[in-house]
Amino acid sequence: MGMAASSTNGDAMEDESEMEAFDVVRIADDVIQRLRFGSQDIFKSEDPVIDDMLIESAYRIQYETLRQDLIATQEEVARLKRQLQERDYAERKKRNFESHKSRKTFKRGEAEQLKLEQKLKSTVQDVKTKFMQYSCHQLCMDKEMEVMKCFDLNRQKTLKCSKLVSEFINCINSETQQRIGLYIINFVSKNSAAFRKNNIDMVYGTLNNLVRASKDSVTELERQVSQVLYDLKHSQDLQYYVKEDLTFVSAKEIDVGNRAVIIVFVPFPQYKQYRRILVRLIHEVEKKFGGKHVVFVAKRRILPKPTRGKRKITQKQKRPRSRTLAAVHDEYLNDIVFPAEIVGKRIRVRLDGSRLLKVHLDRNQKAAVEHKTETFAAVYKHLTGKEVKFEFPVPLY
Repeated sequence: MGMAASSTNGDAMEDESEMEAFDVVRIADDVIQRLRFGSQDIFKSEDPVIDDMLIESAYRIQYETLRQDLIATQEEVARLKRQLQERDYAERKKRNFESHKSRKTFKRGEAEQLKLEQKLKSTVQDVKTKFMQYSCHQLCMDKEMEVMKCFDLNRQKTLKCSKLVSEFINCINSETQQRIGLYIINFVSKNSAAFRKNNIDMVYGTLNNLVRASKDSVTELERQVSQVLYDLKHSQDLQYYVKEDLTFVSAKEIDVGNRAVIIVFVPFPQYKQYRRILVRLIHEVEKKFGGKHVVFVAKRRILPKPTRGKRKITQKQKRPRSRTLAAVHDEYLNDIVFPAEIVGKRIRVRLDGSRLLKVHLDRNQKAAVEHKTETFAAVYKHLTGKEVKFEFPVPLY
């Protein structure tokens, strides 16, 4: 029995191996048929449902591909359209710019042409005027013709024409005198203003008294000041004290209430010479200007404070104490109040931080300068921008 069972198992194993070999052969035959008849039968399925699903999936994939291609095509069309619009806009802008430029150039050309035409007309008119001015024609031509006719008729008796000759000579003389008179009148009328200006400059020494680099913009006030200084320099009262010309740098006029004040800046080296005659000079100058207050101030220079770093200011010399801001302002104050003397100063600081300078003047000069304290304060504020008040305190000693 044991042998029978083993034989049965062996037959079963042989049958299974034969079936597997048959299946392999059958699969191999299917592969050979597919290779022989082409790859189109590979996807064929015996189940029709599977075929419909594959077809639907293929259609879906193809639709998605076509949709993406359509989107890409639309984007490309939009991009090309934008490029075309940008190109059209650039070309239109360029055409507008060129047309505007051409119109502007044309207008400029018309304006230049109009200017040239006007200049040409004015030049032609000037040439005609000069030609008519300098053109000469023979004087007394009718008299001359009568004389020549008389000479032709009386070749042997020319004395008969003596009367006509004398009339012709008288006519020539009268016409010549008349022409000379008209020429002199025209010349004087055209050059009278320049003649008066040069005459004033030569007589009153405007160009000599004014010590300034540029004398082109000389004001009428400066001319009047120069005339007054020239007259006073040559007057008998001051001629002994003044050995040189009284020069000045500039002059300006400011308003103080209802009164005008004249500030005269004089050269600093000459200010000592002014000091000797300043009281008399101020009195005479104020009389010349109709009672206006006049203040003489030396022209001083303020040097900046030396600095370090990038904004360093290089100077040829060390800044002297006399050219600092405080020193120059103090000297301005002394010049303004002259002939009064400053005997004391006080600085009042208000609650808002502003300062008021109180200047004590010598009480002996109160009668001479008390009526000018407002003028002094206005001039000092104009020069320095600081407020000042003048007082005449009673001395304590």
